[in-house]
Amino acid sequence: MMKLCEYNRDNNTSILKIFGITLYKKVTDYKTTMRTQKFLYGLISTCKIADKDGYRTEKNIKVLGIPLIKRIDEPEKISWYLWKLKYKETSLQKIFIKKYFQYFSPENDDIYILNANSGEIYLFLTYIFDVLRKKNGSKNPLFIATKKYHTELVKMIHPEVSCVYIPHFYRKIESKTFTAKNYRFFTVFPQNYFANVEHIIKTNPINSKHYFDFIMEQFDIKPEEIELKHITVPNASKNRMLKKIKKIDLNLNNFIFLSPEAASCELLDNSFWIKLIKGFQDKGYDVFINIVNNIPEFENFKSCYLTYSEAFALAQKAKRIISLRSGFTEFLLQTNVPMDVIYTKFKDRHLFRDMDINYVTAGFSINKLPFINNNLINEIVIKDNNNENMCSNTILEKL
Repeated sequence: MMKLCEYNRDNNTSILKIFGITLYKKVTDYKTTMRTQKFLYGLISTCKIADKDGYRTEKNIKVLGIPLIKRIDEPEKISWYLWKLKYKETSLQKIFIKKYFQYFSPENDDIYILNANSGEIYLFLTYIFDVLRKKNGSKNPLFIATKKYHTELVKMIHPEVSCVYIPHFYRKIESKTFTAKNYRFFTVFPQNYFANVEHIIKTNPINSKHYFDFIMEQFDIKPEEIELKHITVPNASKNRMLKKIKKIDLNLNNFIFLSPEAASCELLDNSFWIKLIKGFQDKGYDVFINIVNNIPEFENFKSCYLTYSEAFALAQKAKRIISLRSGFTEFLLQTNVPMDVIYTKFKDRHLFRDMDINYVTAGFSINKLPFINNNLINEIVIKDNNNENMCSNTILEKL
């Protein structure tokens, strides 16, 4: 029977169909950094392509196959063309003044733009910000959260600092610092930072470069200057977590916390997690899987949506954490719960190329981060299916 509405999505393609007719299709080619979209069976189409460093993107819009509008995004400006005629150019500063100054208070002096995913933002807030605030002389700083969960991280690590979430924030910023009106802006991290880090790690001898060294270098901070800023979970988050967990009947006194998702590392096959779930249950443990995106085809596990603070509060109660290496893994370090961290090679992503597993484990090892209990962290490398089976056995044997 034909479905009224059908939406399918994988790593490269998204398709929306109504009565079997394709109304929308998006295809992303990560190797060429090209993204195409077709609307209304191709009546309107777009093609967006970025240069290899992501500094410049060009988006072309066609109607009935005829080029109509072109938009070019560069680090400090956006240009619009009608056919080949430029009709508008907007500077970065004007964008900020027009779109964002309504969010700032006259009392703020320095504004820190959180322009990264959870791992780097967690590390910045935990190790870097206090030192940087003193160096910059920031008396009443403000964080701009470019992702909603950034606000949660700020509340747990720096609740004394104001934070405002701005969705769809213009993030193509090359400058580390800039000034607009009476505010100083600090970009955490600039657009080109991550591609440069990955490139340097994988083009130098293994173990010679580590990603946290680049973070300290980015903000001109020495290892002896940093201190650990501890996470504090608000009581309201703990209470919300307990209410959610009560509904799924998770045994809080004897459970394993699994985190199978990652943005950079290749995902493991469902069979790996299914084996772990069954193995834990055979040993008498309950199992909670922390999932944000698609629910996998697992069996006999418990899960519910948790915010970052709620997930942290729950993970603190676990007997053990099993996590595919991700930014969320770094965040879980302060739970002080024994953790198995699984490394796979990096995916081929937009503006990035896949990274060999040996460089991933050496360049992004969390055991090399400061002020962590290495006795609680077990790093596991999965290179192939045989290795995958051996690793699952090793994890289960620990319990």
